[in-house]
Amino acid sequence: MSVWLGILNELKDIRFGWHFALGQVFGALNKKAFCVNIPGFGKLNVRKGSVDSKVIRQVFRDREYDLSGFPQLDKIQLRYDELCRTGFIPVIIDAGANIGASTVWFARKFPEAKVVAVEPDASNAACIRANVAGIDNIEVVEAAIGSTPGFATIINKTDQAWAFKTARVDKDEGIRICSVSELVEAVTHGHLFIVKVDIEGFEADLFERDTDWLQQVAVLFIELHDFMLPGKGSSFNFQKTIARYNFEVLINGENMIYVRSSQ
Repeated sequence: MSVWLGILNELKDIRFGWHFALGQVFGALNKKAFCVNIPGFGKLNVRKGSVDSKVIRQVFRDREYDLSGFPQLDKIQLRYDELCRTGFIPVIIDAGANIGASTVWFARKFPEAKVVAVEPDASNAACIRANVAGIDNIEVVEAAIGSTPGFATIINKTDQAWAFKTARVDKDEGIRICSVSELVEAVTHGHLFIVKVDIEGFEADLFERDTDWLQQVAVLFIELHDFMLPGKGSSFNFQKTIARYNFEVLINGENMIYVRSSQ
């Protein structure tokens, strides 16, 4: 696709807002990192030669984490209000936070929650810190997330921050792996509320064992990666585990969304 066709495609973002559309064009013309101002959410940095623009579109233009079009939202809001009223801090875990776009979305939508952005890639984690600066209810954890604590290494054949995979290693070195329970316990008076999982196939590890946290979570957003890892069965552990619990299933964009059922 030529530069100008790319720019015309980006101009479709005008429907989302001039700040975003003009920022996209500026970045395409100058081939540099740039900053976009998302009305109601603040400024986010977009890196040269990355899929950061795609991530921002998914979160803020296409609203793939927005549940306002689903009747289940009322129940989710009631759960959030109940936790706040009874002295708990609702904990939202953004696993595979990338540049922090979804982190900012959750933090603005649930201002009394503690949003824990978990990201194993150092360059992504640095971008998150810049993008969430000044938002008090966000904590950035530079680590992977898995079924049990341990260590991992990043496999990145393309040398792009968006294209890596995580693999567990036996030795006590490399990237720290945190469990969901460990992250929740680190929040004083914390109670699990929402978990978002987009971890490029490492969901096979996350759902292998120690999944009792699914008894607490009100909403689970997950992107599965069988399409990216054919023949690896990266979703098998998730499929076997989630079937043991009562969740209603929604789909929004690339996300499968599991909402705890009252039945």
